[in-house]
Amino acid sequence: MRFKREIVVAFTCLIFSVFCSLKLFAEDGNDLPPDLIKDSLYIVIRPSLSGAVDEGVPLQYPVVTKQTLFGKAITLKINTNDGKLIINFTPYINEDGNFTLVAECQIWTVTDNSINRTWQYFTYFSSIPLKFGDRAMFYPLGLSEDDTRVSIIMEIVCVPSQWITASGKSPEYYLNNADNKTVPVNQSSDKAGN
Repeated sequence: MRFKREIVVAFTCLIFSVFCSLKLFAEDGNDLPPDLIKDSLYIVIRPSLSGAVDEGVPLQYPVVTKQTLFGKAITLKINTNDGKLIINFTPYINEDGNFTLVAECQIWTVTDNSINRTWQYFTYFSSIPLKFGDRAMFYPLGLSEDDTRVSIIMEIVCVPSQWITASGKSPEYYLNNADNKTVPVNQSSDKAGN
């Protein structure tokens, strides 16, 4: 448990010491076949930072919107010189018509000393039970309980493509106007990886 916490703390410190070199992108593989688009959903993610953010580092980043199918992952990557965070988000439909968004988080950190460069790897899964239009606040590295560390926050909403077709609104509209509850996920860095 202590080893996991040390990796999360080390990654948080390293990633934000060079946060200005942040590269954030999402990928979802191949385009969806036209006959499956009606069964698709949009995953909309707004990444942001809180806590001890260096001056000049933005707190909000561009919204990432990806269209996918149930059981088909989208990938969000954050790369720096000293590590990377890779999150695969995969939606799964439940029997009751709601769904679970599974987040597989991979944390890669590197430490340099005078002799060599050492990589560490840590991974965990988090299951986020949701209804369409619910907003989830996901903390992939845990939420810092004080302002001495930086927390990554990913605000997530999932919208079926039928809603977009019927309303004529963009998927991002539902992120900005979520009527339902906010579901906090993985709030404590002490619990990361459990």
